[in-house]
Amino acid sequence: SDRPMSRFEMTNKNYQIQFNDLVYFTEERSEEIVKSILDGKKIDVAIIKDLTFLWFLQKAQAIKPIPAEWLFSHLPAALLAKERTFLPLSYRTRGIVYNPSNISANEINHISSLNDLAQAQFRQRICMRELNHHYNITLGAGMIHLYGLPQTQSIFQGLLANLANPLYQGDRPIIQDVINGICDFGIVNSYYVVQLLQKNPLAPVAFKELFEKDGALSNGSIAVIPNHGQTDLAVNWLKVAITSANLLANTKAHGDYPAHPIGQNTYLPKNWNKISLSKTRWETILEFKDD
Repeated sequence: SDRPMSRFEMTNKNYQIQFNDLVYFTEERSEEIVKSILDGKKIDVAIIKDLTFLWFLQKAQAIKPIPAEWLFSHLPAALLAKERTFLPLSYRTRGIVYNPSNISANEINHISSLNDLAQAQFRQRICMRELNHHYNITLGAGMIHLYGLPQTQSIFQGLLANLANPLYQGDRPIIQDVINGICDFGIVNSYYVVQLLQKNPLAPVAFKELFEKDGALSNGSIAVIPNHGQTDLAVNWLKVAITSANLLANTKAHGDYPAHPIGQNTYLPKNWNKISLSKTRWETILEFKDD
């Protein structure tokens, strides 16, 4: 997994108790996980953090269908793979963070999409991450599906023209500069804001999901079974991983939305218990990665 072992400690313990089998768990960056799978390393379950890495694995035909339909029974339609080649564990959206002390409710209510932020009235007010980062590549692929390449290019050109600062290497510095008033709006992943509010509930930040036509485009943490993985062991581990208590332990630590039902999401900030997901399927977004 590209997430710390501590977040899966409960899952691994429960798996060992239920199946009398040990789990060998390693933490690697998603780039390294993809390389390990393509190199044929012995991996039964891999958890990657972004659709970009799923795209690499699918393009190389390095993963296989997960033969347990009941694992997918409660997933939102947008997160379902038709061939069941991946199992989402959690999801997040790329929206805007702002300081409610600096932005009026009237202005924020009139912003609903990235295209709104690309307009001239937002000159020198936007902060965003480098465009070649995989978060923005996935976002761009979803936008191309919805709007076509020319309009998507126009939107991103407008955003670049509205920058208050050069492109950032991470989302956390963007949030900090929004708090400090260096930029009015930052384009970030939702879980970074959740993590900040978990540590400091009084932090002067708010987050708004962006509606691209029919809802918020999403990304997430994804489980796959490599071609050389032991399917029965992998399915057993995934069965344990998506039970409410285990999934809660993982998603709470990261600040994600759980992809499977876990009851009340008490760890999310108020009014964050549900996100208006776009109907655009993750599989469809993957088709536009080359663009």
